[in-house]
Amino acid sequence: MTVFNNTNKIRVDCSTATSVDFNFKIFKASELIVSLINKTTAEETPLTLNTDYTISISKIADGGTIYLNAAHPGYYLYAIRKIDYIQPEDIPTEGGFPEETIEDAFDRGCILSQQLKELADRSIKLKGFLESTETDENGIDVELPIPSPNKLFMWDSDGKSIVNSTVDVPELESMAERLYASADNIDTVAGSITNVNACADNETNINACASNGSNITACANNESNINACVGNEDNINACVNNATNINACVSNSANINACVGNKDNINACVNNSTNINACVNNATNINACVSNASNINACVNNANNINTCVLNMESITNASANAATAAQKAAEAATSATLAESYKNDIAAFDFVDGGYSYTTPLNTYDGGSASNGDLDILEGSDAHGLDRITFDDMQNINRISEMLLKIKTDNETISAQAILIKELQENVKSLTNILQAFMSNIDGGSATV
Repeated sequence: MTVFNNTNKIRVDCSTATSVDFNFKIFKASELIVSLINKTTAEETPLTLNTDYTISISKIADGGTIYLNAAHPGYYLYAIRKIDYIQPEDIPTEGGFPEETIEDAFDRGCILSQQLKELADRSIKLKGFLESTETDENGIDVELPIPSPNKLFMWDSDGKSIVNSTVDVPELESMAERLYASADNIDTVAGSITNVNACADNETNINACASNGSNITACANNESNINACVGNEDNINACVNNATNINACVSNSANINACVGNKDNINACVNNSTNINACVNNATNINACVSNASNINACVNNANNINTCVLNMESITNASANAATAAQKAAEAATSATLAESYKNDIAAFDFVDGGYSYTTPLNTYDGGSASNGDLDILEGSDAHGLDRITFDDMQNINRISEMLLKIKTDNETISAQAILIKELQENVKSLTNILQAFMSNIDGGSATV
């Protein structure tokens, strides 16, 4: 069998496949090394023959089939031929000519050459006299560039070729020395790598902070107030949402400062908001009071009398009725006086002298002082002087009339005095009523009455 294929490895996606064919010659299954390559990380995981996979070698053509126990999503299957660097065939002297054995020996030599070439292709090599353009199956050029003094080898920006560094070795040594001197600080940073990464992710804000260093320093000097702000975050956010009104307050700072200076009165107004709202709703009457300040001040100066009137409002209200009653009593008293005068004229015909003797009209007398049938008994002797006969009832009536005349005279004098006082009280009530009427009209816009 000849060796026409110079391939000695394969890489196949095994995300769904469980069997993979290969087309190069191996002498036994152990000469094919199989592993999995992670598609994302390129990490290699070796597989074990007869545990993770089995191999069937073709007896007709070069190659065979790899059978996996399971598919491996996200992985490549990588298989490479690796035979020992030995020649195990033994051809006896003067023996027969074993064609198959001799062919296998030649095949092995060719296969070993291919295996060495594969290793050489993946090795770093110096460039020859002519530039080489040979790359591996991944397109990677592993030939080294022409050496340059004080330069290092490095991969280019595409990661496909090795090039000389742009930085000199002495410069790198200087950087290394500075790094070594800062080793403690580097360790500190390494210990806080989470915060460092957070800073890296927040580079834009950090640069903004660097450009605003003076304000940041001012904030540092005002740490206590800033901490107070942090503790009052809800109110601060409320202020941010109410920025329009706050800006209006700033523009009106003079009036606001005046309010601060007068906060006691403002607090008093807040506590008395009900009355203040009532005043606002009654602004018309209040303005009327302002316009009538002189009368209101007069009322204030006469507060004692007004309070007295309020306390005696019932008496004042009844004053008119009392005045009418007094007038009626005065009329009745005048009538009584007229009647008494009439009685007085009638009684004038009698003249009582010395215990009841009359010298006007003869009266009947009885000796011994005994009276009968209701006749008057004159005790001063038994002489009769021609008096008319007067009954005892008549004398009682006369006495009652005398008492009535005296009472009427006394009542008439009292009623006359009361009538004078009532008349004066009426005048005062009328004057006070007019004042109260004007006051209430000014307060209630003219709707109140007394």
